[in-house]
Amino acid sequence: MQILTSRFGLIEVPEEEIIYMPHGMIGFIEEKKFVLRRHAENSPFLWFQSLRTETLAFVLIDPFLFEPTYQIQITDEDRRDLEWNGAEEGIQALVVVNFSNKDQVFKVTANLLAPILINTKKRLAKQVILYESQYSYRYPLPLKTQTDSSDMK
Repeated sequence: MQILTSRFGLIEVPEEEIIYMPHGMIGFIEEKKFVLRRHAENSPFLWFQSLRTETLAFVLIDPFLFEPTYQIQITDEDRRDLEWNGAEEGIQALVVVNFSNKDQVFKVTANLLAPILINTKKRLAKQVILYESQYSYRYPLPLKTQTDSSDMK
């Protein structure tokens, strides 16, 4: 299948790479089909490109890269929606990344309250809300800058 996107131009999306979200994304319930695309080689960021709306793509990241103790409570309803039997393999968790530049201060945060769970075998996904969680929807991502001591010579 070929789709036109505003970020990547015309791309080929093999049928087996399409991710189906029966409930859509929060705020975008009409968006049901997506594809994951790597931002760049060796980048931790992914694009979650809508197949319906060429201008809609979310930046995602694996939350365990910056919060190794991150915990997700998966309900029985979530398991049913994802057609997942509970085995550890087969589920990928990703979170939406937000970028802001308020008052000349650039911030990158991640929404740890609403991860996207993907059944990688069945290509089914669901964005879940962690109601009883201490995590933030604006969890600051650590940014490496040119002035980090590890870059000093």
